[in-house]
Amino acid sequence: MLNFINIADANEIKTYVDQFNSQNSTWIVSDLKSKLDIQNRCLNKDGFFLDDSILRISDFWRLWLRRLSPDLSVVSSDFIKILVQNFIHSDQFKDFELEPHQHSTVYRYLNELAPVILSPQSDEIIQDWMKTKNKTWYKWYLISRLCLNYLVREKKVIDSQWIPSFIQNLDMNFFSWQKHIYLDLGSEMTSVEMGIFQILSKKNDVTVFVPNPDWKDKYRYLLNTYATNSGYSAQSTQITTSSKVKDEISNSSHYMRFSTEALEIKYIVSQVRAWIDSGSEPIHIGLMSPRVEEYWPILKIHLDQEGIPYNKKNVASMLSLGCFQLLISKIKSLSRDVSWESLEQSYYGEAEAPDHLEYEKFKAQFFELMDAEDLFRQDEIKKIFYHKINLKDRIKRLPFLAVVFKTWSDLNLAENKVALSYLEIAFKDFLSRTTDLEVSVDQWVSIFTAGLSQKEVTLDKAEGTGIDIGSSQSSHLFNVRNVIWFGLDDSGFKKNSNTMIPLVDIEELKYEFDFPLNYPEESHTEFNIRWLSEYRFNQQIFTCSLFNSQAEPLNTSSLILENCLAPDVQFNIQDHGTRLDSLQLIQQATEKIQLELHDHEVVVPGYRPGELSMTDVINYDHCAFKLLAAKGFKLKDYPVVSIDLDPRQRGSVSHSLFEYLVTDKRYKNFDALQTSTFLDTLRQGYKLYLNMDDFWQAQKKKLMETAVKFSQFENKRIAGLTIKHLVELDFKLKLKEISVNGRIDRVDVFDDEAAVIFDYKRSASDGTSYGVNWMGKKEFQMLFYMLALQETLNLKDQAAYYFFYKNMEVYKGIMNEAAAETSDIYQAIQPRKKSVVSNETYLNLKSEFKNYILNLEQKLHAGIFTARPFKVDICTSCDWNTLCRAHHL
Repeated sequence: MLNFINIADANEIKTYVDQFNSQNSTWIVSDLKSKLDIQNRCLNKDGFFLDDSILRISDFWRLWLRRLSPDLSVVSSDFIKILVQNFIHSDQFKDFELEPHQHSTVYRYLNELAPVILSPQSDEIIQDWMKTKNKTWYKWYLISRLCLNYLVREKKVIDSQWIPSFIQNLDMNFFSWQKHIYLDLGSEMTSVEMGIFQILSKKNDVTVFVPNPDWKDKYRYLLNTYATNSGYSAQSTQITTSSKVKDEISNSSHYMRFSTEALEIKYIVSQVRAWIDSGSEPIHIGLMSPRVEEYWPILKIHLDQEGIPYNKKNVASMLSLGCFQLLISKIKSLSRDVSWESLEQSYYGEAEAPDHLEYEKFKAQFFELMDAEDLFRQDEIKKIFYHKINLKDRIKRLPFLAVVFKTWSDLNLAENKVALSYLEIAFKDFLSRTTDLEVSVDQWVSIFTAGLSQKEVTLDKAEGTGIDIGSSQSSHLFNVRNVIWFGLDDSGFKKNSNTMIPLVDIEELKYEFDFPLNYPEESHTEFNIRWLSEYRFNQQIFTCSLFNSQAEPLNTSSLILENCLAPDVQFNIQDHGTRLDSLQLIQQATEKIQLELHDHEVVVPGYRPGELSMTDVINYDHCAFKLLAAKGFKLKDYPVVSIDLDPRQRGSVSHSLFEYLVTDKRYKNFDALQTSTFLDTLRQGYKLYLNMDDFWQAQKKKLMETAVKFSQFENKRIAGLTIKHLVELDFKLKLKEISVNGRIDRVDVFDDEAAVIFDYKRSASDGTSYGVNWMGKKEFQMLFYMLALQETLNLKDQAAYYFFYKNMEVYKGIMNEAAAETSDIYQAIQPRKKSVVSNETYLNLKSEFKNYILNLEQKLHAGIFTARPFKVDICTSCDWNTLCRAHHL
């Protein structure tokens, strides 16, 4: 017998829950929180409950699918997407002339239309309806029907959301339940589900709780199923809430709008503190929101600082764990699905060389994770282990899992028991979400990654006596007496607005035929909040903000607009702020920010370097924060992983090549074979393109061409001159408190002991200039070299020049005019007029630089740092510009 009970407000549900007998009845709800609440109620009352006493509706349908169609597997939506993608690329879809990228469109139509397509007689209804219409989406309906038949009939897979519609097509004679069923689904009851329960009610009792509030006309599409099927009821009961109770609920409710989410959070925390201070127990306070996870990071910080306990677990996505990031990146780097991020993690994430994995160990661990059912798998696992899998081919599920575990083991992660337990969870979840079909490795990785992103790892357990924090989908808040509903803007309500079918068609199909289509203009979440807000709370507050944490405008929901006509709340932080605000006021945060914004120098007493590189000193002069970030805070920046050599690698390899050619003057008698051998040795030393010979040969060809051009240029430039070459000269320049370390690429010493400094640069740029401009442009590299030659290497420097090896040019630099008069040096350099200066100017330049560096050293040794670049142009290429508080950033 089917019985409808009209409920005017959510308080009445409690009466039926209190009378619920878990031994002879089954209570079916829509969400997990409601299920747990009723289970706890049964435990407190009876001390036990049976497994089939309280069920989620999704679990109920899965159970019946296993009974009525055991050959069908429930898989994840990610797996369905992959199968759809493969199917539309098959020969069956040639007639539809679909583009490869349209698989996502097919999936979206399929996901929206599948409950309709699977419903009995739906095809006849749609076809008759289409005869008088001209709908462009009818083509996609036909494609979706064809694709759905492929999934369900051929591949034997189904999405959990489609199960009720599919069950309608099975033999319902086997469909029965031995207990009285109570359906408490609120606004989420679909017409398909109602139809099945009508059939079930012919054999046993089914009681349906019908939400029937005064404002039900606002959600006629959400509640249409109840209105359409109420005539089937053998009995219909109306429970009416008195107007006195309605007035009490209205008087205890307050609606507020804040300018920003930050102010909204501060108000929430201060109000919770006020309730606790007035005697309320934290367990009787609730914070509910459709966007709770977006608010949670900032809300958690305030609650922790306030010392308020909360009943919410601190969780993280399993995909965010370093072991899985490294695993996925390594697998992707071996397949076709390669990105710079995966390459970077694959290259830099591996701390040690992989150990050799023995088959017996692999088999034991693989069996443990896979829960093997019989010994037949042993031969298959052995074959997988010893057979090299081609990651460019399509493979089945078990070989892919073998690839995952072998990669895991190669990365030395298999011995970590905690990480291995996470992998076991990931394996079992993957098996439950997929079937043993043959797809590409990239697609398997995509499915595996999607599963990891949805599985959570508990970092901190929830405090059972803390305030209740959750989503607004919870249907039974039995312990909460004071509640704040926050984040009530449209972004949290209307998440399904991007429907593929026009809204006017959805309205007609849903209202006229009661098809189970989502109507985006009516939100289940908004309905639930209105419905739950009619509990008899002592006090409840509804809040929203006009801007989110990214300063993006938010649309205020109708729920707030209908009840909040007052202007936005002016929340005074000093009078009503949180403990976090108080601490900031005590620390005079405003003055601190102003200090940073106005470029005042800040003393960092904990950093007193005694030895720095030349580059460090130059960075400090250009912007002190660059040195502080790298050496004081010890931040690291890895080069971008690329198939091409990055600038650091290219410079190091080129310098080593020039050092080889200059040593013993090999450039005079260039030997291609010996140079080639040297480059191969260099490759091993720098670990360049290991196992990627094609890429190395391309780079090697470029280096050989550079070596030939360099040798020819040097032979022509200094042929017949007596020169002694010094290469890669290390120096340590002692100032007063700090030693500066550096290395000079090359020094040529002539017969008269006059020394010329060369620094290799790939090409000329704005950063290189003539010596007369070096102090003004803060080009200190050559000045350091000149000072080092004079004070630590006992050489008589007479010139310093950049050697641009891309075009083999030597013209920018500085030369003492006395050296220019020497025929050998003049012949070797052939200086331009701009680079030749008088002896007095040459000496004064070095003296001016030394005084400047000594003054700079005093500030550096005193620990004075500020984010003040000498010119803002350098910030665009700075490694730390996203961390810096320079006023222009």
